[in-house]
Amino acid sequence: MKIQWINILFLFLISCNGSNTQTPGASHNIQESKEIGVFIEEYNIINIQTIDTTFLFPIQTVWKEMIWHVNMTKSGKDRTPIIDSTYTPRIVVSLKINSSMKLTIDNYLTFWQVQRDGEGSVGCYNNMIVCSSPKEAIDTIPFTIYRCSEPYSFENLTPLFTFDLVKKE
Repeated sequence: MKIQWINILFLFLISCNGSNTQTPGASHNIQESKEIGVFIEEYNIINIQTIDTTFLFPIQTVWKEMIWHVNMTKSGKDRTPIIDSTYTPRIVVSLKINSSMKLTIDNYLTFWQVQRDGEGSVGCYNNMIVCSSPKEAIDTIPFTIYRCSEPYSFENLTPLFTFDLVKKE
């Protein structure tokens, strides 16, 4: 038993002293994406169709960037990106910040969600909404914003908006 605790303590000390490269990164804006060298392209949001006029369209900007992880050291200050080229690049969505917005990052997946049509829900981390980009080259990427019937539910969703993304020229 004593040896097991020593092994656990040893592994804990090693993990606290090393780097964690498993923290996924998502740039907070296009400028940051360019600065850290992961930016690929920006998208225009077109064909916005408002289905429920009690909500404001929440999306501000959308871009594609390479998948990357943060090299977090014990000091927590190193944001050196470690690019992972084994995965399809991701689409990153920046939301409008406005006090009248009902659709916010704080209630994402509990009150509302975005789905890339035919591809399921779009995730959220690092205060950004992200999804994998289509593997095939397509001109228009369709999305729908839904209101959730229950927190974290993917059933009985009510559409609020539909929109398309196209590569910005």
